[in-house]
Amino acid sequence: MLEWTVRTHCKEYELGGSFSILLFFFKLPNVPDDPSKWPLDSHYIGAFHAMVDYPPEEGNEDRFISGFVHINKPILKRSPQQSPPSNALKVEHVVPFLKKNLYWGVMKVRTRELLPILLATIAHSRRQADGTVPDLSSFPSLEVMVMATPLTFYPGSEYPEAGEPVLYPEITRGKPGGAKD
Repeated sequence: MLEWTVRTHCKEYELGGSFSILLFFFKLPNVPDDPSKWPLDSHYIGAFHAMVDYPPEEGNEDRFISGFVHINKPILKRSPQQSPPSNALKVEHVVPFLKKNLYWGVMKVRTRELLPILLATIAHSRRQADGTVPDLSSFPSLEVMVMATPLTFYPGSEYPEAGEPVLYPEITRGKPGGAKD
């Protein structure tokens, strides 16, 4: 079995404050124009939230951060290869599905509002943000990458053992904020 994950990697201070990277299946024009409604949209599959205390301490201006969003459940829910479910998670089904359907957007958030935003996202209730959606060209360090980690279940073991993750840069390459060459 594979555990599919979206990794976001970026400079922590590049946007000048706290932000969220929201992931969707299907292009952003298919989700609401109002970014405060993005987490409530049926295309929304998860997010990475960065609480950034700006300005940075001296020497930390170029520090990178990463976030991970596990996407097996959304893949199983939306993939055309649903029977049996294990087929839906195979590389030959997931890679073309994600190449066509995985998109993301970035939303700036006021730091003091981040905790209520996280709680609102979890509760699927109204989200408060400053409403700023930066153009991804103003966020050149952003790299969204997909990886799959093989999981092996051994007899008598309560949990699976994780193998080495495999990166699939072809899924996001060519999209703004996608895999870098």
